[in-house]
Amino acid sequence: MKKAAFIGVGNMGGALARAACRAVGPDQVVLFNRTPEKARVLAAELGCEVVDSAADAAWAAEYLFLGVKPNGMPPLLEELGPQLRDRHRVGEDKVAVSMAAGLTIKDLRPHLAGAGYYVPIVRLMPNTCVAVGKGMTALCAGEAVGEECIQGVEELLSASGAVERIPEGLMDQFSAIAGCGPAFVYPYIEGLADGGVMAGLPRDRAVEYAARMVLGAAAFACIDLLRGFLRVPEEVWPLMRPYLWIVFLGIAATFLYNYFASLLRALGNSMAPLVFLAISAGVNIALDLWFVLGLELGVAGAAAATVIAQYIAGIGMTVYAWLRCTQLRGARGVRLQWRCVREIAGFSVLTCVQQS
Repeated sequence: MKKAAFIGVGNMGGALARAACRAVGPDQVVLFNRTPEKARVLAAELGCEVVDSAADAAWAAEYLFLGVKPNGMPPLLEELGPQLRDRHRVGEDKVAVSMAAGLTIKDLRPHLAGAGYYVPIVRLMPNTCVAVGKGMTALCAGEAVGEECIQGVEELLSASGAVERIPEGLMDQFSAIAGCGPAFVYPYIEGLADGGVMAGLPRDRAVEYAARMVLGAAAFACIDLLRGFLRVPEEVWPLMRPYLWIVFLGIAATFLYNYFASLLRALGNSMAPLVFLAISAGVNIALDLWFVLGLELGVAGAAAATVIAQYIAGIGMTVYAWLRCTQLRGARGVRLQWRCVREIAGFSVLTCVQQS
């Protein structure tokens, strides 16, 4: 008996079939699709076997990956019921693996009544990135499904990317992020590439540059990779999270400081930004000593001291610039040239965000 049968090899079923072939070998995979030509093309690519019916697929393999649309799932399960019953009588129990969005295990269970026994059901929510081994798949199992069955599914998906066990109640939330997420990333990459082409880049290069940028950013977003890059000791990491959450509250103040400091420097006043920066640093040190040593607030105290210092610098810089620089308050008869304003803002806002 083979390991996996894929009944329905559309975008998602085909992607998982590719991953399964990489994990256990194409000789352990069979395919069936209601459009036979699609299954034959994929089988020729992967080197696995095609069968003539869903019943034949259920006969041939232990794990049945059901890659049909949600409205096609009930009739498919009812069709497979007698076949599962016959295999159960000779000691060959099957595991049903559903990829149907929106159908819970409780929804699927009544349609397997024809099997005559408790068929283990595992529910998956993958994304199309599993086809290249970089997917994110959520997995949950019905009651009384043995650990061996779940591990068998995980083994078949081991070459698909990351697989995470989650409660079934979180499947819809997971789907909104990881299941649908790639559909939002692809237009983003395409938009970046379009901009590159307009600036003179060849399209193939522009697409590669944008895609590699997203890939690198995603790697940095993975917490373990980031922690390894920063070489943060394991015992320190829990302390960093509350510190960063509090410090991020000061980003708006840092933005204000950078914005008005840039304007003052452009008007020839470089001393005021340095003065407010020095005041902010002094306040930060004083509050650090008070909050951490005096009040014993730990890392939260250090973060709060930083945020307060940031707001002193940001608000102080804003008030000073408004009171002392009449150029910033405008004058009668002065008209803005909006084209120049847009060009300046396009550069200055990005610079302020980056520095913040």
